[in-house]
Amino acid sequence: MRQNIVNEIKSAGMFSIQIDTTQDVKVEDQCSIIIRYLTDSVKERLIAVTNVKSSTGESMFQLVKETLEVNGVDLKYCIGSSTDGASNMQGRYKGFSKYLSDENPSQLHVWCYAHCLNLVMIDVTEITIESVKFFSLLNECANFLRESYKRMDVWKELCGNNKRLAKAGDTRWWSKESSITTIFGHFGMPESALYVVLISVMSKIANSDKFNRETRYKAITLKDSFLKYSFVMTSQLYLRIFERMSPLSKYLQTSGMDLVQAYRMVSSTITYLQEISRDFQRVKEATDSFIIWAEKELEEVDCDEILESKFPDESSVRRKIKKKNAR
Repeated sequence: MRQNIVNEIKSAGMFSIQIDTTQDVKVEDQCSIIIRYLTDSVKERLIAVTNVKSSTGESMFQLVKETLEVNGVDLKYCIGSSTDGASNMQGRYKGFSKYLSDENPSQLHVWCYAHCLNLVMIDVTEITIESVKFFSLLNECANFLRESYKRMDVWKELCGNNKRLAKAGDTRWWSKESSITTIFGHFGMPESALYVVLISVMSKIANSDKFNRETRYKAITLKDSFLKYSFVMTSQLYLRIFERMSPLSKYLQTSGMDLVQAYRMVSSTITYLQEISRDFQRVKEATDSFIIWAEKELEEVDCDEILESKFPDESSVRRKIKKKNAR
């Protein structure tokens, strides 16, 4: 199979390379080397997964060069490379791309757009205290249910066996999108949301004498956080961002990606984000609609929990702060 791939690469004439490293189960770095070339269609082929002894830019270049030589692929036909943004990859003086350009000055290095987008979105989801609190609470909720079969039994009773809460990871932003859409549905379209089920589950645990006081208190704390107006609004804010970022991210990771189409999608997404940055009214409308929908659904399942319908009055908040400081 590898020889067939090499023959295709040679017949294509020119190619580009993509490399990335990750740790295996033995906590050793492994480098995947992918060749992208054009025949009757765009093709991407994994040509090797090699153990990394040194992660310096020069060592990574030598690793790629030797791997290509062993497989009979001439580096002089490489017209482009794509890596992540680490200094050992695209450093101006000692990065992998620098050594590759020395070997073949005609090659063009590109910082992987999908990787750039992932880093940007990680920052976006961690940029404020409210954001950090929001995604932390989503994780706490998922962990709270998963760590006890008794709690999961309540979940299964109300939701069934086929639906689970997704955890929001720290290194892949799309895991955060998954955790939000599972609970809140899509922007302006909450019909698929498990929000009402989640509130009902927390309410049932909080009011059940089958659970200890600590568990019941935790359920109350999580439930009360999810009922806050600010919490629901934060969810709608991110859902609006994710509804455009998710398709872009998935397309940028497509093996047969059309570069012109990818550029158009990046440009249109940037324009879209600029346009909605001042349009907060749509977020508020989506928040209010979600609350109306949730209250109706809660009433239908005989759950008497009530969502906040607006932000707390500022004067009452100030009075609480003053009383706290006076103590």
